[in-house]
Amino acid sequence: SRRWCSWTTTGLSRVKAVLTLGQIAFNEYLKILKISGKIEKERRFRFGHGNRFQLADLPTLFSSYHPSQQNTRTGKLTRPMFDHVISQIRDLIDQ
Repeated sequence: SRRWCSWTTTGLSRVKAVLTLGQIAFNEYLKILKISGKIEKERRFRFGHGNRFQLADLPTLFSSYHPSQQNTRTGKLTRPMFDHVISQIRDLIDQ
């Protein structure tokens, strides 16, 4: 629920990255940030696999296609594609 997510985003000050799996999760995360006053406009952010957004005083936002059977069986999301996003997050965390 949004209430739980809102609480979570305020309670994790040491988090360096947020990974949204799918466009629905991406949009909901942005709505939470907007409602909490952390961003002004959701339109500034565009969902896409492998997109990365540096947010002032917030964890870096990464987006990925959802690893559903539909996306993996059709090849919309492959293991190398997903591994690449995870690798980017690891690199950020290790800095």
